[in-house]
Amino acid sequence: MILIYLLAEPAIKWQYAPTGFYLYFAWAIISILVWANIPDYYSIFRLFMWMLTTLVAANIIARNTDLIPRIFRVYIVSTLYLAYVAIRDFIGGASTGLNRVDVEGINQNLLASQFLICIIYLLYNYFRSENKPFVKSISIGLIILFLLATIASGSRSAMLTIAIAFLLILPKKSVKFSTIMQAGFLVILVGYFLFNTDNVFARFLYTRVEATQTDYGANRLIIWKVAQNMVIDNPVIGVGYRNFPSEFNHYLQQTSLDMAEWQQIGNQTRRGTHNAILETLSELGIIGFLFFYGFQFKLMRRLNLHKGKYDLLAIILLIAINFNALFGDLANLKYFWLIVGICMGIMMKHKLDNLETRTSLAYQSDYSN
Repeated sequence: MILIYLLAEPAIKWQYAPTGFYLYFAWAIISILVWANIPDYYSIFRLFMWMLTTLVAANIIARNTDLIPRIFRVYIVSTLYLAYVAIRDFIGGASTGLNRVDVEGINQNLLASQFLICIIYLLYNYFRSENKPFVKSISIGLIILFLLATIASGSRSAMLTIAIAFLLILPKKSVKFSTIMQAGFLVILVGYFLFNTDNVFARFLYTRVEATQTDYGANRLIIWKVAQNMVIDNPVIGVGYRNFPSEFNHYLQQTSLDMAEWQQIGNQTRRGTHNAILETLSELGIIGFLFFYGFQFKLMRRLNLHKGKYDLLAIILLIAINFNALFGDLANLKYFWLIVGICMGIMMKHKLDNLETRTSLAYQSDYSN
């Protein structure tokens, strides 16, 4: 795709991307080459391809922002099978032990991220776009489907993120307070039924609550203690991109844990941070942290200046995926770079429009003179 684009389209507008976008990748590559334990050339290649693919996607979207809904429609269709398998295994219960669903090697956090993006787009399209009743009915059905799939994935952070995204999407002026009260009353009734009857969802929830004492979710508190020690020892440059797992065991030995925590963490010592902020700080230090979140802040700031057709959707997606990553990964998710590409494409579109407007005004001024 990249080669076809480079051959068929004009050169990439490199200068339109935020400077922090390039600095983040440069800093990550330098960390691998200079201070990581073992130079990982595959990680360098992957970083370069993510940067190039994001730029290509942004340039394509900048030329035609109406591609955005088409991209999400394809994304939703491609995710339907995963949602079906997650719900099927969830209802079956026997194969998953009513704990969590891993579909064909994709863990529950990655599954939930996919479902989360689908739900946000569907909610945005339902509340913020003018569609025929038939299309709205289909949207409601898909929202319910992906909500069930998210529940089946067992990702608590994704469920909370959906609620936050819903509040950001909901048009405050067009929704009456009585409608919210009716919806709240309905949620209470349904919730009472689900929590106080013997059904699959209730048994699943109770099992998840019991499992939090032993599963990776509970271990996050221990992992975050280790990550804090890593940040304190390497505050400026970190330990190197993707080097947290290899350094985990060393810093685990320096972390003050009680006997119960040692038993809980077990023998599996190569862990991810389960927190994007700690991941960035521990691996790339405060410099990488500022580059990574700095270019995202600039993107949201630029998008917020315009009230275009897709600006709010892009901002909500970027906020949601970052919030969800407070309990998972971020910089290594292809979904994240897809969203960044969409945000950058919309921003580039605004710049191109402004440039064309200024050029047109200058031409008219010269012609009149």
